This record gives sequence, C-alpha cells and structure tokens, in this order.
Amino acid sequence: MRKNPEKKDFSFYIVAVFLSLFFLLYVLIFDNVLITSPGMEPSLKDGDYVLVNNIKVLLSVPIVGKLTKFGKPERGDLIFFETKAQGDDAEKVTSILRVVGLPGETLEIINKGVFVERKPFEEPYTTFDDSKVYPSGLSVRDNLGPFVVPDNSYFLMGDRRDITTDCRFFGFVNTEEIQGEVLFIYWSTDPNNGIFRGIRWERIGS
Repeated sequence: MRKNPEKKDFSFYIVAVFLSLFFLLYVLIFDNVLITSPGMEPSLKDGDYVLVNNIKVLLSVPIVGKLTKFGKPERGDLIFFETKAQGDDAEKVTSILRVVGLPGETLEIINKGVFVERKPFEEPYTTFDDSKVYPSGLSVRDNLGPFVVPDNSYFLMGDRRDITTDCRFFGFVNTEEIQGEVLFIYWSTDPNNGIFRGIRWERIGS
C-alpha cells in the first residue's frame, strides 16, 4: 500500500513550525554572554560563557494601560544590564554585576564594608585586592553614603570590589536597563587557548 504523500508533507510542516517556535522562544527568553573581565571573580571568570534568563525581569503584561513587571531582581542575583555612564550620553556600560541594594533601601559603604539599613551585610563571595582604604573625600570606592536607592532602581556591585567599576562610580541601574539574570555557566575555557582548548570542566553548570 502506498503511503499518502500529503500526510508526510503535513508532518514535516508541523515539525518545522515547532522548531521555528522553539528557536524564536529561545532567542526571546535567553541571552548568551561571554565574560571578558575579572570584576566578578571568582564567581565568574574571564572565559566563562553564561546563560542569561531574560524572561524573569522582562516578561510583562498590559494591565489597565500599564506594564507590570514580573520576577523582580533579588539581593545576591547576578544581573546582566546596559546603562548610560554619567556625564556622557553617548557612552554605555554593559556588564554583569551583583544586586546589593534594592529599591527604597538605605545603603552605606564604610571602609569597604556594606551596610544595609545600617546593619552590616555579609558577602562571602567578595574579594579585595588592595589593603588601602580611601576616605570618601578622595574616592567612592571604599566609603560612600549613606544614600537611599530610588524606586525602580538597584545598586549593583562587582565581587572584586577594589578593581570593579560599578554603581559606586556610574550610579544606579533602573529596571528598564536590566536585561536579565545569570542562570549558570554553560561553557568555560581559558581565554588564551580558544573556545575548545583549555576547557574548565569544573566550572560548567555552576
């Protein structure tokens, strides 16, 4: 018995549509980001490829003429964002940093230590490269505030505090500038050896 060619063609189109939708959803929901700076070490290293989940912070539905955001960032999240640097409208900062301050909170940095609502905030993931402590009149690196994080904004910092350019230097990051949250490292290689050499297997999936 001969097979019906129309049935075979119909199945092909179903598979093609399914794969197209899957690819479209993947593009809309996820970003692939290569880490190229040491500012988040040891959590993220130069040569790590991370998967960023856009839908956590960008999924919106219209309610009474407004856009309601779902899945707001939480303290400790690693956030991928793009913002304009202060004093230069043409320059943009694109980076991955950690959420330290939430909207409406009072923060203060005293001798490199972070205080949230005047209470010390423990950060086991941070590292420091410089034993010097700069006073607030000389630099915002080690002493800053107190200040209040504005509504719909976040205060982000790098894990290597002494070498990272973060919100201490370019200001707050608002909700609209956040692209997504880092999910995990899906590939990691020594940047000096290329993408398929010097693979750091122990970092993949972390």
